[in-house]
Amino acid sequence: MTIPTLDPATHTYLGIPGVVLGWLIFLVGLGLFGWIIYRRWRLLRAAAPDPRFFHILKRIGQLITYGILQRRQPRYLTAGIIHIMI
Repeated sequence: MTIPTLDPATHTYLGIPGVVLGWLIFLVGLGLFGWIIYRRWRLLRAAAPDPRFFHILKRIGQLITYGILQRRQPRYLTAGIIHIMI
C-alpha cells in the first residue's frame, strides 16, 4: 500500500502540470506587482519636486520657534499656557 503524496507539483490541474501552474502563478504575480509599481512610479515622476531640504536653516529655526517653543499658543492665553506646560 502506497501513501499518496501531498506534493502539489506532482499533480495536474485541468491538464496543466503542477510545476507549470506554480510557475505561471508566480510569473503572473510578478507581472501584476511590476505593473502596480510602474503606475505608482509614474505618479511620483509627474509630481512636483519636494522642496523640504531647501532653506534648511530657516526650517530648523521655525521648528525651534513654533514646534518646541510653541510661539503661536499664547494667542488663546489660557489654552496656550496649559498646552505649553504639557
